Amino acid sequence: HAHRHHHHHHRLSANAGGDNVSDDESDGGGGGLTRTASVSRRDIRLSLDAVLAKPFNRACTDCGELEPSWASLNTGAVLCPTCAGIHMQLGRNVSDVKSLRLVAWSRDTLDAFVVTNDAASARAEAAGTGDEAA
Repeated sequence: HAHRHHHHHHRLSANAGGDNVSDDESDGGGGGLTRTASVSRRDIRLSLDAVLAKPFNRACTDCGELEPSWASLNTGAVLCPTCAGIHMQLGRNVSDVKSLRLVAWSRDTLDAFVVTNDAASARAEAAGTGDEAA
């Protein structure tokens, strides 16, 4: 029973898509959990892609190289591999770098990054660098 409760809670918290209702019909124990996890991972990937589609995120925050493939979670920066390497050397406490392509993000990680990324974007616009990347 505890498993079922946990499963139910997990699905609710991950239910951003809104059409997970059918899962209740075909709940085959553990199988439902993995299916829900993959759905929520796809949701997160789509959300992440939407974030990356913003003009601010089309170029490396540090050097302007196009199509950055890394992100600094705590600074909100998007980074090319070269700048990401520099950030990694600074240490996690300075810049918590995560790949945008290689690893699956959790919803919590994505939500936190959206906040810092919006702030970084706003700072760039305030500094007048927002348009140069376009």
